[in-house]
Amino acid sequence: MEQPGAQLSPLLAELPERELDLVLSTATVALHERRDPLFPAHTDDDAVHVVLRGAFFEQARQPDGHGTFAHPLDIGEVAGLTDVLVGAGLEREIRALLPSASLRIPGATIRGLAGASGAVAAAIARTAVVQLRLAEQDRIMLAASDATGRVLRRVSDLVAGWGVETDEGMDITLPLTQEQLGAWAGASRETTVKVLHWLRERNMIETSRRHLIVRDLAAIDTLATNRGVAPAARPEDASTQTWRARARRRTWPESQR
Repeated sequence: MEQPGAQLSPLLAELPERELDLVLSTATVALHERRDPLFPAHTDDDAVHVVLRGAFFEQARQPDGHGTFAHPLDIGEVAGLTDVLVGAGLEREIRALLPSASLRIPGATIRGLAGASGAVAAAIARTAVVQLRLAEQDRIMLAASDATGRVLRRVSDLVAGWGVETDEGMDITLPLTQEQLGAWAGASRETTVKVLHWLRERNMIETSRRHLIVRDLAAIDTLATNRGVAPAARPEDASTQTWRARARRRTWPESQR
């Protein structure tokens, strides 16, 4: 697997070699321009997508119109896993935030291997549990904190996942709009704009169109903690996609991504 996203995907990395070969033999690579949908429009895409390059933004809503969930998908992350295992339960929109690529694995391949191989079933289960755990953490944060605290936490999350250290501060390489940042935080665009303006006035951040530099992460984490929101975790375990590994990866030439 020469694509960094495939190498960094927890799901694919855990598959035994024989099963991995089967997955890759049925998979196809899809290229996406900025704002292109990951799933074909107006269709039920019975497939799992692994992000190989770039980034996507997912917004999902329950059929009753409640329970909006939004978050960015980074290199190596998986979309559509629970859908192919238990059936579609959310109405979702996933669009590329920048020119991107994904590995499309047919749902039939995933289901067949899950039923035939204990190792594959275990890898799928671990990936699904991690996704569910993150969703549960988000649900708790939404219930236990105010909108300002959640926006502060998402700024910290951006540093943890997409920050590159520079002389000016942590340069965020993910081009989220303020509206998307607010959706991810469960906050209105108005609240998001006010929080970012407040941080900018105090020289904690610097902003421009779709660009953010965090100058004082410690102060932002303190503000979030004071509002009952824990700062973003920055794991050092080499088996995980650490924020430092992500930062290093984003310094690669575009031709190597």
